[in-house]
Amino acid sequence: MRLTFILLRLAGYAAVWIGAYIQAGQWSFMDWTISVGIMAWCVGDQWKTPDSPSPTLKIGILAETALITIWALVLQDGIVLFVLISPLVRSCIHLKWQDCLWITLLEMTAILGLHRLFHSTPYLQLSLLFIAGLYAFVLGSLLREREQARRLTAISAFEQELRVKEEERMRIAGQLHDRTGQYWTAITRALDVALRLEGDKRVEFITKAREASMEGLQEMRNAVMQWNDGRQSPAEWMRFMEQSIHRFSQVTKMSISLNVSPSIDWHRLEYPAPTAETIARTVIESMTNAVRHGEAEAVNVTLESGEEEIVLTIRDNGKGIDSLSQTTSAYGIGIKTMKELVHTNGGSLKMTGAGLQGTGTIVSVTLPYRSKMKELTQ
Repeated sequence: MRLTFILLRLAGYAAVWIGAYIQAGQWSFMDWTISVGIMAWCVGDQWKTPDSPSPTLKIGILAETALITIWALVLQDGIVLFVLISPLVRSCIHLKWQDCLWITLLEMTAILGLHRLFHSTPYLQLSLLFIAGLYAFVLGSLLREREQARRLTAISAFEQELRVKEEERMRIAGQLHDRTGQYWTAITRALDVALRLEGDKRVEFITKAREASMEGLQEMRNAVMQWNDGRQSPAEWMRFMEQSIHRFSQVTKMSISLNVSPSIDWHRLEYPAPTAETIARTVIESMTNAVRHGEAEAVNVTLESGEEEIVLTIRDNGKGIDSLSQTTSAYGIGIKTMKELVHTNGGSLKMTGAGLQGTGTIVSVTLPYRSKMKELTQ
């Protein structure tokens, strides 16, 4: 596909190049050098691939527009301006409508200014530019809608996979309760009987209770070893989070960066594993919301350690939370679950956003370490 678009651009530039040469009659060595150089750069994909970050793509489109304008000035020929359709079409397909609009105005201004300099009429080029831009804009809108639908489908599959794993964990928890519950019941009954007896009989039932507790402990250890899925410790939860981010980035084709501070001291947390699980699940839910509701293209995840707390920050470049009604179902049960998880671990969750396209949403989570006094007493 990429080679096809390069060949199409080459055909378009070559046609305009030939037309300009025929119209000029002859070119100087400088004309040839500049024409070949500009054409070679514009035909290629430097800074202009569809999967490039939006700022890079804008720079590439602006550079192509500037080079075409310089080309027309050097040749003193307005026919070269026909290839302005190429960067315009690219901007209308791959950039937001605001960027497409000001690039269109920039190119129209260049056409009007150069034709006035050349004392020629710009109407044909302006008409073609408008028609091509309008067609590309409609096509780009359809492609973006299709890409968003593909992302939502991929996210649904990703969430389904996580849901299956969560259901498996719940099933294991239920089986663990069933396998060990009988021992705790036996211990309780033996101790109840022992409380009502004296002498050797009391010792006998206490001994039975101890034996049942040892058997129950061994059964629990066997179950944990059998069902351990490798994500119980904080380090394993962090590994699970990294794997989920990598997989999410693959299925959505979006840029996700992760920065985890090496100074996080999990031992200072009262409940290290649940806290790590909260962090991982908050990151996953925030990434999902960034694409599903914010239509974001990039997410940045930062996990840092302060003096008294762990700070998790998730930023995206989507619509922004304030542009969505917090009273609607846009946030659903996922946000509620995130807040409950954070609050259960004694932390706080805050969501902010400027409400403008591209400014995105910021999810801030603070999870406190144990107090120094509590650490000393322990």
